[in-house]
Amino acid sequence: MDIFSMKGKDVVFTGGAGHLGTPLVKTMLEYGARVAVPTRTDKFDESFDEWKKNGQLLFIKADLGTTEGVQKAFAECNDALGKIDVLVNGAAFYDGFGAKMCEYRLDVVDDE
Repeated sequence: MDIFSMKGKDVVFTGGAGHLGTPLVKTMLEYGARVAVPTRTDKFDESFDEWKKNGQLLFIKADLGTTEGVQKAFAECNDALGKIDVLVNGAAFYDGFGAKMCEYRLDVVDDE
């Protein structure tokens, strides 16, 4: 048995359509996971089409920039998957790539 197998695991991957998230999502799919990606736009290229077609990759249209958007996205992911085994929180919300001040510690970031 492959120690890296994700067969039977349901994953929610925020930021999964981004520059870093896309190859990580592909790796999870290759290892058997079913992955839901909440994002504004489906940016996955044709190399992901087979996984979309067989239901292994789910695109969930979502705006993660608000508390309500996050709650709605996770409810939709849970409904689509039936369960969530793994959360990869790779979404970044800041003032553009290379911003001077990016504070990600949860104890200092409020909903706003």
